[in-house]
Amino acid sequence: MMACNRLLVYKELLVAIPQQKELSLIHTNLRMNRYLLFLALLFVGITATAQVNEFYSVKKDSSDFVLTVNGASHLASLPLKCILQEFPNKTSHTSVSDSDHVLLPRQLHPSFYGCFDWHSSVHGHWMLVRLLKQFPQLPEANRIREVLNATITADNIRNEVKYFSLPLTASWERNLWLGLDIKIG
Repeated sequence: MMACNRLLVYKELLVAIPQQKELSLIHTNLRMNRYLLFLALLFVGITATAQVNEFYSVKKDSSDFVLTVNGASHLASLPLKCILQEFPNKTSHTSVSDSDHVLLPRQLHPSFYGCFDWHSSVHGHWMLVRLLKQFPQLPEANRIREVLNATITADNIRNEVKYFSLPLTASWERNLWLGLDIKIG
């Protein structure tokens, strides 16, 4: 009798195991289908919004892009955050004595002392001038004019030019300075 009961139990187990495997496969397939559906919806969502850009638009022939007012506004906000910020700063100044070793960035470069270094500050100024020329009605236009009027003065530019007459500075960033002179001048 005992052997018969064991046989019945084994038989039930043998019948139940494939059913459990089938249920497990069904659950796995359902999970996989939900996962694939999620990925498909995510892909559709990303590709649907990928073509919408508030900062620029692409020409119909894909040859170029056109900056929007929102894009220009975003770009203008970047140097406006740092152009009057003296520190942190990397001057790249080569000192020839203790008296010029203690000069602050604003003393070395009265126009272009912000945005971490002289080079970045020059690019920031150039970009603000260019954006103002392309987008005169830019929401930041008044702020840009204020910053440019504060930093680009006759005295400041005279001192910037004078910096290049100091020992060991004649060739420092010369190409950028000359390029800026040609572009703005």
